[in-house]
Amino acid sequence: MVLHRKGEELYSVMETAMVSEVQSLCRPLNDTAPEEDDALFLQELLAKWNRHTRAVKMTRDILLYMDRTYVPTNRKTSIHELGLRLWLDNMVHSNKVRPRLIEAVKRQRRGEDELVDGVNKMLTEVGAEVVDFPCLLFRDGAGKLHVACSWT
Repeated sequence: MVLHRKGEELYSVMETAMVSEVQSLCRPLNDTAPEEDDALFLQELLAKWNRHTRAVKMTRDILLYMDRTYVPTNRKTSIHELGLRLWLDNMVHSNKVRPRLIEAVKRQRRGEDELVDGVNKMLTEVGAEVVDFPCLLFRDGAGKLHVACSWT
């Protein structure tokens, strides 16, 4: 399609589909009760993140020619960057998910390291400089959680 001057149409359809996919993944987590178990919340969040990253990778693989030629020429956002931005905007910055995510990470740090490790990997991939979470640092090596940055 790109070769036949249909790059804009293809990109637009891909972008719309990706937005719809991210919103459908985020909706259940936005609707869950805050009292729900943090471990279950993190497990569901990571499962949805893994599904999203697989979908973005498959989309990028299928539309590789468009991503390498049409996207830079027309100053569009790459498929990978679009996927990360949509996840960040719809999930990580969600007013319902964000506080629960921070609280869950604080609680889980004392227990299930596997879930926290998965969430840390997700936040790292989204981009530490993009995520305006408080900097969670350990002080004195004693395992005490210290909030080093202010959260706006």
